[in-house]
Amino acid sequence: STQFSNANQDTAKLVNRYLARFGETGTGIIHPTKPLDLDAPWEFQAEYELEPVVNLPGRSAFTIPVGLASAELKQFAKHTPPRQRRFPAGCESVGYREDIEISFPPGVKVDGIPAGVNFARGAHRYKSSAKLTGGKLQVIREYTETRSDPICGPSEDDDVRALLTVLKRDLRGQIFIR
Repeated sequence: STQFSNANQDTAKLVNRYLARFGETGTGIIHPTKPLDLDAPWEFQAEYELEPVVNLPGRSAFTIPVGLASAELKQFAKHTPPRQRRFPAGCESVGYREDIEISFPPGVKVDGIPAGVNFARGAHRYKSSAKLTGGKLQVIREYTETRSDPICGPSEDDDVRALLTVLKRDLRGQIFIR
């Protein structure tokens, strides 16, 4: 429904709003999707250029920007399961994938990239990878939660806590440049 309501909005204002969620600024374009096509997987495609996130020249490091991505993983990382659960909770099956490509300006040398992770526990699967080719870094993050029952018990909270430890650490992964 968010993309349906965005269909007739000023693209520049949308880009500014999406970038501002995580303190980023820049310019970009959001490629139109078909939010009413309920038979197709929903995709959000965009291209953007951020204003500097590091000071160059010199050594520096930064985490992978969110940019115009939906930020589902970044938002999920803010979740805190309750210490104790008195009643079962509702659960659902979901899947998210982020494909991020970062292009570095000429003359910038990349000294280190995040190692990537592979996590599986209960209904939760999370994996990430980063690959540097020439002046471009390709980052893929995938999360799936597959359920056969829409009700979750207290053991689910332990699985989520374990996932969040891995996810938060991965989201803090830095790219080192000079």
